[in-house]
Amino acid sequence: MSKNINISSRAQLNIYLFDDFFFFVHVNYAYIKTPDILDWDATSHMQGQRPQRSNSLLFEGLTFTTTNLTSKEKSHVAEIVSFMGGKLDNNLTSETKVLVVGSLETAKTRYCLTNRTDVTLLYPDDLYEIYKRFKEKNIPEPALQILDDYPWPIFDATLFCLSRLRDVSNPCFEKNYITKLIHHFGGKAISSLTPKVKYLITEKKEGKRYESAVEWNIPAIHPRWIIDCCNCQRILDPRLYDISKVKLENIGKNAYVSHRNVVDYGTLVNNPIYKQVSTLNKSGSNETHLAVNPSISNSTLFSGFIFTYFGFNEQQTKKLSDVLKENGAEIQEEYDLTVMYVIVPSTCVFDNIPEHIKISQGTSDTRIVNEWFIERCLHYGKIMYDSWSSPPRLFKFKLPIENTYNGVLRDGTPSYYETD
Repeated sequence: MSKNINISSRAQLNIYLFDDFFFFVHVNYAYIKTPDILDWDATSHMQGQRPQRSNSLLFEGLTFTTTNLTSKEKSHVAEIVSFMGGKLDNNLTSETKVLVVGSLETAKTRYCLTNRTDVTLLYPDDLYEIYKRFKEKNIPEPALQILDDYPWPIFDATLFCLSRLRDVSNPCFEKNYITKLIHHFGGKAISSLTPKVKYLITEKKEGKRYESAVEWNIPAIHPRWIIDCCNCQRILDPRLYDISKVKLENIGKNAYVSHRNVVDYGTLVNNPIYKQVSTLNKSGSNETHLAVNPSISNSTLFSGFIFTYFGFNEQQTKKLSDVLKENGAEIQEEYDLTVMYVIVPSTCVFDNIPEHIKISQGTSDTRIVNEWFIERCLHYGKIMYDSWSSPPRLFKFKLPIENTYNGVLRDGTPSYYETD
């Protein structure tokens, strides 16, 4: 005789591992099993068989600690961790490298957030997903990078403005890469500086956005801060990276003791985020390329980019919107300072674009392009800016006109008319 009992309990910060329990009653013994998590079933469990350690150990030598989990949850985490080669320690020690977090409001969590930048924080649900992928042999190389496929949202609800990150001293400071890092860890990056922006990310103490940031008391932070925060999976003290107050050689000094040994986001080697987006240095050309890894589908080509439209009819707008969304773009119906690209028809001249959109060209990195921009990006599989994608401008110039009555210039003085 058996009886199934379904229990579901989930809170915002307290994530319980056992969403569904199945109780098997047999001869005065009760057994608990979570579906689709472990490879052993109720029969083998009652026969005393336990899951065997895998020959390929994902977490070999890695110490896990839990906080705010029930004893049953902790026991199950221990089995999963052991199966993948790691070990579980009840205490937070110097050997701990992963903390499985059931609540943020615990002494262990608070201590790690403040003092242990070498410890990766992981929700129980994410550990389950890792285990499922481990069984399916869906593991990255190096394998430990799988932990950062489930990033701690350190930049959650934080708005950044990126400025002058095209010609930078380090390829890891480049705008598209920093944008990807911010999005990966839960933040949002835009090109326009507004009072809602929390940090201006820039290498240079120049430009209108930098001057406005100083005036509005918005910290102007070196892009190294983004990289260090992602390496540590923590929000480090931004004052140590403030380019308006700290000398370049002292940027980030004493910000942390050591960072996690998962992914080094400050290098190009074994860096999964940098593989998704890299730039080719410009050499006197007005054309900018964003190279896309051939192994990545074009569905991510416009990922992280915000578009809006001007001058298209309803049918054209729908077609453009569908194509952009299929390739990862975000669409806004109305223009505001978070928009990164304004798409206009190729028949539209720059002078006919609304003034509040045109003025963004001088105050932010917002680009006004036509539909050829989308066509060429999709054709070449990378972001391209060139003369084909730019709206034409009207130019006024003067031409001499001969008097049609006598074939000579009136009074011997050239006559002119203005033309567009």
